[in-house]
Amino acid sequence: MASTQIAVAVVIMNNHVLVGRRSSHARDAAGLHEFPGGKIEQHEAPEEAARRECLEEAGIAISVQSTLGHVPSFSSQGEIDIFFFLAKPTDVLQVPHTPFLYHTIQSLNKENFPAANARIIDWLHNNYGGS
Repeated sequence: MASTQIAVAVVIMNNHVLVGRRSSHARDAAGLHEFPGGKIEQHEAPEEAARRECLEEAGIAISVQSTLGHVPSFSSQGEIDIFFFLAKPTDVLQVPHTPFLYHTIQSLNKENFPAANARIIDWLHNNYGGS
């Protein structure tokens, strides 16, 4: 069985990153924090999926700046491949939909993220001055 592919947008604005919290009733990662993202649809480029999912979930239109790599992981549905993309909002005046908010990079250590996000959070701290 092929793995499910997930695209995730790591949206940076003024040294803040867009983060939401999953519902406590979510099938996977219930109550954990996350970056906006979701399944890549058939015949959809991963970058396009990151843009679409960010707009659908958080109401934020983005431009993808670069790839941050991919992380294999597991969910209740089996194997997943998570593709992370560095992005920025196309309109800095857009306000994210609940439950998404812009968090300081430094505050990420206080939040609980799925293990697959650890490398990205470390990268954010190393590249955006988090301590």
